[in-house]
Amino acid sequence: MEEETSTDIVALNRDVEPALLATTGLTFVHTADMHGMPTLWARMVRYIDHYADKIAFALHTGDYCGGYQGIYTDMYAASPCRRPIYNCVGNHDCFPGGPVWHLGEKAVAHGLLFNHAADWGATFFDCPHSMSYYKDMGDVRLIVLDDYYDIWPTRAWLRGILREARERGLHVITAQHEPSGYVENVYGVRYHTYEDINTRFREIELSRTAYDFDHRGRVLYEDIIAEHIALGGQFVCNLAGHDHHDEFGPTERGVLNLVVQNGTTWDAISDTVRVVGERSEDCFNVVSVDTARGLLTVIRIGANTDKMGRVKRAFCFDYQNKKLISEV
Repeated sequence: MEEETSTDIVALNRDVEPALLATTGLTFVHTADMHGMPTLWARMVRYIDHYADKIAFALHTGDYCGGYQGIYTDMYAASPCRRPIYNCVGNHDCFPGGPVWHLGEKAVAHGLLFNHAADWGATFFDCPHSMSYYKDMGDVRLIVLDDYYDIWPTRAWLRGILREARERGLHVITAQHEPSGYVENVYGVRYHTYEDINTRFREIELSRTAYDFDHRGRVLYEDIIAEHIALGGQFVCNLAGHDHHDEFGPTERGVLNLVVQNGTTWDAISDTVRVVGERSEDCFNVVSVDTARGLLTVIRIGANTDKMGRVKRAFCFDYQNKKLISEV
């Protein structure tokens, strides 16, 4: 067993260990925007391995590469994990490089992110170099979506597997790199950023210049998820990254989004100062879904204090009755 030190990720987060051990149902790690930081990936693996009896898997929702495809480390090979770590394509994973963002070849992005997917046991959408898939775990269906390639065929596939989930009574979690829409802090949790990032992204949508990677303003999947909910489907939340801020709340169409702050320590566009060697070096969530009680629990590992001094450790949300149970 690896010896704990004062900078060990397990030691730095002992205060939330009781919350993790108290979770019931399906428990996993959610991270995003690691941006090719193998040291941080290894620290996350250390945490997962330590609590492997509790944590079933991890999910990284995009931007596995650095700023572009040329900044790349095979972090899976560098830090093998006792639990599977599922991946998702992000905008920087699609970018070959250059002065203006543009989509590169799909096969290249797939080769960088899904070269360790053979043992995931996931069902991939049947298309060349597929980066959309689902996996059933008990009565939970996790659906991971590609925001950048083959959007219209993926929409048809998503509608079909959501229909099947309704027929089987499965509770659905969707995941994609970008939030499904503008997220509003309807439930007033401290977890949700204090900054008005929706205004920032609306301005980006209007400019459509070098930032033409953002989904806002183009068709993706929110309407199909909203349709699933309206038809009586059990929907937990949509997991995302991309914005480099924590967000929690519904979109205009009523799709609950849980967005995790960036995993990388680069904090220029986030609302949290990140310090190497301190607790704030790391940033990811432990998420638990208790389908029997309809509860979603979110526990912050690592950076938990924003620039306004607001502390976020854990909260529990009733996703069936749409109400906050607790926040500490």
